[in-house]
Amino acid sequence: MTTISFQRPKPSVWSRVVEALRALFFAGVSGEWHWHGNVMRRRLSDGTIVTREPTPGEIYNRDRGLAS
Repeated sequence: MTTISFQRPKPSVWSRVVEALRALFFAGVSGEWHWHGNVMRRRLSDGTIVTREPTPGEIYNRDRGLAS
């Protein structure tokens, strides 16, 4: 019988940089709402991600460059 093994390719330097920046970003915004595409998202202290629709005021501010 032939055994086939797969090795996961090493992540590129760029993908490791992106993952590190993402980890830093999410570590700083735990519990704070932020834009994720067209919805608002936040990460709870237990790691759960909560998504909600933005309010009309948040959309207004985002469209004018005032979003945080």
